[in-house]
Amino acid sequence: MYLKTHKWQVVCLIWLLSILLSSVQLYKTEAIPFSHGNETFYDCKETWTEEEGKYFTIFVFSTSFILPICALIYLYSSISIHLIRNTAPGNAHADRDNNQFVLKIKVIRTFQK
Repeated sequence: MYLKTHKWQVVCLIWLLSILLSSVQLYKTEAIPFSHGNETFYDCKETWTEEEGKYFTIFVFSTSFILPICALIYLYSSISIHLIRNTAPGNAHADRDNNQFVLKIKVIRTFQK
C-alpha cells in the first residue's frame, strides 16, 4: 500500500497543502481603519468578489470537511468489514468464539451511535 511506504511524504504534503490553503487569506484580508469618538479602530475584512468568496468557501468546506468525512467513512467501514469477516485463528473454541462475537457486536454498535 502506498501510505505504508510513503507516510512521511503524505504527512508533509498534508501540512504543505494546509499552509497553502491558510495563506490565501493573508493576501485577501485588509485592515480598514474607522474612527469611533477620538479613537481609530481597524476592521479586518476579506476582499473577495462575491463569486470568489463563494468558490473559496465551497473549496475550503470540501477540503476541510467533506473530504475528511468521506475518508473516515471509508476507513471505518473497511475496518468494520475486516473485523466482521475474519475469524480467530486456530481450532474452534466456543468460549473464545463467543467472546470474539461479542467484541464484533461492540464495534458495530459503536458505528451506529
